[in-house]
Amino acid sequence: RRLPWCATTSNFDEDKQWGYCPKSGIKAVNGRAGPECVFPFVYKGKWYFTCTNEDRDKKWCAVTSNYDEDQKWAYCSNAGLPAVGGNANGAPCVFPFIYQGQTYTSCTNKNFEGLWCATTSNYDKDTLWSTCPGAAVPSCAFPFTYQNKEYKFCTTANWVEGRPWCSLNTQYDNKWTHCPTSGVQTFSGNAERPDCVFPFIYKGVTYNSCTNVDSHEDWCSITTNYDQEKLWGYCETKSEFRTTGGNANGAPCVFPFTYKGKSYKHCITYDENRQLPWCSTTRNYDEDKLWGYCPTSGIKAVNGTAGPQCVFPFVYKGKWYFTCTQEDSDKKWCSVTSDYDRDGKWAYCANGGESS
Repeated sequence: RRLPWCATTSNFDEDKQWGYCPKSGIKAVNGRAGPECVFPFVYKGKWYFTCTNEDRDKKWCAVTSNYDEDQKWAYCSNAGLPAVGGNANGAPCVFPFIYQGQTYTSCTNKNFEGLWCATTSNYDKDTLWSTCPGAAVPSCAFPFTYQNKEYKFCTTANWVEGRPWCSLNTQYDNKWTHCPTSGVQTFSGNAERPDCVFPFIYKGVTYNSCTNVDSHEDWCSITTNYDQEKLWGYCETKSEFRTTGGNANGAPCVFPFTYKGKSYKHCITYDENRQLPWCSTTRNYDEDKLWGYCPTSGIKAVNGTAGPQCVFPFVYKGKWYFTCTQEDSDKKWCSVTSDYDRDGKWAYCANGGESS
């Protein structure tokens, strides 16, 4: 088996039942193995949930869940930057990519009008590309003058239906178009929930995704240049996995979500008489009442104070755990909710948690 797998019972040697683990969808190239990143993975005892450039000059990932043991890794090829236009049917940017023999790790304007990216790792071979969101699209006229001010990028000045826009002529004459955006919705901030715009500039640095720089939560600019327009919002995150049960037809979790006036960044078991972890599938459960059960670990929990499955990650004494642990115990155990510190619900891991 060349992909990560696990047993679907507590004893593979007896039952021989197994399946492949969920994949990240992020392609891994070069390095020592492939074909996809595995999240989370352990490197030098620390857990990583996204590609990292720790100790390397480019973003990379492990292709097993434990780099420290397996030493298998690769560079991340698919940064997931949404894109529009071009000839790739909306496929996302792939970084790094090769163009005219040169490697690019971000969008470029070389030989194109406006910023663009390849949608495979080798443009010279595949010639597939897209226009980068927030960059100059062919119909925009940059720079353009609007109300005696010059704009070199899409703007939200005098909101046009709440989305960044640009003039079709260098002198604005009531001809305009919406600019492409990322599809990542924002909330709070200082504007009314428009999408993030990638890439954007903050303190002179270009960001291709949401960031937590100078913030307690991930945020983004809603124009291409925060330094000039200072418009922003917190990023709304959707889970990669579909929910089950509930009333949202399998829609993914949305984090953070509001439940009884409080914000949650993880699945919960609080109230509603739901025995398994659940989440809201919109940002405000109090308003929409849409929900589903969260994917669980598949590791059976026995004895203890509750069951039937471990929930990962869980909090114990303020620390996150992603596998069964022997912390303060003579046998491996886990929490059966995402917050042991609050709920105090736990159980021993069946077969020592080896089925993970």
